[in-house]
Amino acid sequence: KITPSIDSLRLAGRVNGELALLQEKGVYFPTSTITIDSLGVNDTELGKLTINASGNEGLTEFRINTKLVGSDNNKSFSAIGSINVAGGSESINLDVDFNDFNMSGFSALGGDVISNIRGMVSGSAKVLGKYANPSIDGRLLLKNAGLKIPYLNVDLNLEDNAVVKLSGQRFNFDDVNITDTAYNTKGILGGYIEHYQFSKWNMGLRLLAPDRLLVLNTEGDEDSLYYGTAFISGQAEINGPTDELVIDVIATTERGTIFKIPLNDTESLGDNSYIHFLSPEEKRARLRGQDIQLEEVNGLALNFDLDVNNNAEVEIVVDQTSGSSLRGRGAGTLLIEINTNGKFNMW
Repeated sequence: KITPSIDSLRLAGRVNGELALLQEKGVYFPTSTITIDSLGVNDTELGKLTINASGNEGLTEFRINTKLVGSDNNKSFSAIGSINVAGGSESINLDVDFNDFNMSGFSALGGDVISNIRGMVSGSAKVLGKYANPSIDGRLLLKNAGLKIPYLNVDLNLEDNAVVKLSGQRFNFDDVNITDTAYNTKGILGGYIEHYQFSKWNMGLRLLAPDRLLVLNTEGDEDSLYYGTAFISGQAEINGPTDELVIDVIATTERGTIFKIPLNDTESLGDNSYIHFLSPEEKRARLRGQDIQLEEVNGLALNFDLDVNNNAEVEIVVDQTSGSSLRGRGAGTLLIEINTNGKFNMW
């Protein structure tokens, strides 16, 4: 294994290369060519990556010429420039081009909050600055792009030729039209996604639904606090790191909305958050007298401020086995707070 461990990314491929030294007036200059055949990222094969590098006599700066060619002989990625590795001034200066680059292999970066990130990317960017966390400036176009929010079971397509502007460590979306893949309802996506060293991701997105947009499409099971199908008009904001997102919705319910709340008066022992079972490592730490630091549980939080009208039906499921339930429609304001750790409040 010669590649570093990168969170959420599994790399694959066959690596070959050669190193040569050029002597010129008693000074040696290294050159190297590395090829990675069948380069894959998370089971998505991208093609053949070729890296040509030449260094200065002090081995502190390297000229880089990289290209990625797919099975269709399309050059989907190239990067040309330099990398400086001198102590205290490590930097990168690259001109990067994309041409129908497949981004589905990087879907895992969305964690449990966003999945099925897909589509092709074309465009160019300038990568400049500290190579651990460089500034990236440019413009990208998306084709056949989309994503899914598993917790809501909502899958969205982005319009073709949607523009993403790159600025510093941010990916900025310029009011991209979106369509849900289940009911073909529509909305507008804007805002940004930013990163730190491509590992800590943060969102500041806004979602507009001028007419009717699907925001919930889940089925019930024995652990569901709520489920159903919900359509809204209004706006939503998605803010925070990807492992601790907060979604705030201010909207009006639209036709087709059926929100179901199951009643369940049973509770299992494992439902109590104050009970923690020690792992073998934690047991050994306890025996050594060391403090045990429990991992903080993060998740997704949703806050709904809904203007409910007769378009929406609320159903209280009394008994899921027999199908007994209470249903009703009406008008008023409904405030709901939900998170993935089991919180469910409704007023």
